[in-house]
Amino acid sequence: MNGNDVLKTGTNGWTCVAANPRPVPEGGWPSAHEAMGVCGDAEGMKWIQAFVGGTKPELERDTIMYMLAGDMGEDNYKPMTLSKNDAGEGAWIESGSHVMLMPKDPASVSNFPADFQQGEPYVMFKDTPYAHVMIPTGEGYFDYQK
Repeated sequence: MNGNDVLKTGTNGWTCVAANPRPVPEGGWPSAHEAMGVCGDAEGMKWIQAFVGGTKPELERDTIMYMLAGDMGEDNYKPMTLSKNDAGEGAWIESGSHVMLMPKDPASVSNFPADFQQGEPYVMFKDTPYAHVMIPTGEGYFDYQK
């Protein structure tokens, strides 16, 4: 999808959207990485709508989403902190390709580490209604970290 416009209709119930919450530049996003394309099923789309709306996700079950072009960055601990200058010390993560486990119960992922520097799956937004597991894929996950 591009906004509310369906670009290609699929048959498997999954939807892919540009998920960058920052203002869209004139002429559109210059790359898939900057558009922050994310794909998910209906439960994943419910999670995204809740996150963007600032409400608690109410999922029927755990779900998986993926961002194969990565994202432009966010504070790993404070949801919707979209500027590195506003992020906590050592909290900013701009990532490459990854898969995300969005749990129905965010507390169920509380035992995952929150440290994203180790190269292993970690929890993002720990101890919030938006806690989820980030699973790096491919060798380029940390290419955007300075």
